[in-house]
Amino acid sequence: VNVSALEVSPDFLRDGMAFAGTMADGVFRSTDRGATWESSSFGLLDLNVQDLATSPAFGRDETVYAATTSGVFHSHNGGRAWREVAFPPGAGSVQCLACSPDFSVDGTLFAGTEASGIYRSTDRGRTWQASGDPLANACINAVAISPDYPRDGTLLVATESGIYVSRDAGQRWRRCAELPGALCLALAPTFAAGGPAMAGLP
Repeated sequence: VNVSALEVSPDFLRDGMAFAGTMADGVFRSTDRGATWESSSFGLLDLNVQDLATSPAFGRDETVYAATTSGVFHSHNGGRAWREVAFPPGAGSVQCLACSPDFSVDGTLFAGTEASGIYRSTDRGRTWQASGDPLANACINAVAISPDYPRDGTLLVATESGIYVSRDAGQRWRRCAELPGALCLALAPTFAAGGPAMAGLP
């Protein structure tokens, strides 16, 4: 099994839940802090999972999303069953996902694609809006959202040509670092107060 993504419940200390996405075998779920795993792919029509994202309120809503080579799927029962999200046709493979820290209120979800830039949903994935230039046809490898996103509207994406930042919830973008091909991003909890952002390079 080739594991492509790992995600833990935001309430992990209490529920011990973790998810693993694989390149050909769908999603696996653990409810005992990774000691044992079980296949959890019922309804997942594309088993090539590239990323996973849990709702920050997972302890209450049990919502988790999966990015696949054909689009996005969601589960509202902790990964036990999945349904396909109506992702824009022609957008191609979805490589990364991120939920707003205030997802239970604003319903905001970002999806980065292999060749069509980044898409934003503000209604939990029911509808999507595409980013414009300069990311309209970009390969998005990773997306990271500011811990203070509800107030500062800041997010970063890693692309083949560098790191881009938006300060207005994904409407406009500018390149902020020449790190072509970065594969992952992480923001410190203190990011909004000037804390660091980290990028993983190949």
